[in-house]
Amino acid sequence: MKNCFSFFAFCCLVTIFTGCGGNDDEADVPANCAFLFYNEQINEALIGLSATTTAYAADPTTANCEAYRTQARAYINALKSFDGCLGIGDTQEYRNELAAAEAELIALSC
Repeated sequence: MKNCFSFFAFCCLVTIFTGCGGNDDEADVPANCAFLFYNEQINEALIGLSATTTAYAADPTTANCEAYRTQARAYINALKSFDGCLGIGDTQEYRNELAAAEAELIALSC
């Protein structure tokens, strides 16, 4: 259960820190990096993850665990879709953190 909350906290931090800064030249920014698109995609996945995390924490059943795992994968996939929005120096670290989060999900036994 501690890993679930650690993962959720990590995801929140990634969302906060990757949503700020970046390139000010709009011509060089891919379409999916636009703030409103990013905000909509990530927030939708984060809301779902928050709900399933709360449900799983309140009632740690196999069904709630699987729902949490499914929503966490959806959130990670949403974050992966913004890989090209990062600065060159941040990309590999971002990918490594997402890979670590995926490994935690695989290790999560429902």
